[in-house]
Amino acid sequence: MKPNTASRYEEVISDERKKLSFLLNIFSGQDVYCIGGGASLTGFDFEFFRGKSVIAINHSYQYLPERPKILCALDYDFFHNVKTRGHRLSDMAEYILAGPSSRQEPHGNLYRFWVVNEPSYTPWQL
Repeated sequence: MKPNTASRYEEVISDERKKLSFLLNIFSGQDVYCIGGGASLTGFDFEFFRGKSVIAINHSYQYLPERPKILCALDYDFFHNVKTRGHRLSDMAEYILAGPSSRQEPHGNLYRFWVVNEPSYTPWQL
């Protein structure tokens, strides 16, 4: 990378971190459930999560009895799929965290996060 490109990259990452700083204590003192996808969820009673603090990963939001506090998705395919199904992205969670490969621009309740050598705010750090 050229020096000016590298400094711009660091500037963008720094700005994104500042925008996400409100998440640092969002679950302070609470039990938090992070719901992924996969075969292990087959037959699971998702009612268990009603009224609980939940971070949903990718399409797991569809199975929850109420919208999660945070939805985290990294890639473009997830967001394309959601739009193709006609779902309103802003209604899917209180906060939506999109990875850089998602091609999503921050707006409303959608925030972009970066993972670099020194990790940005990622769901497992909350």
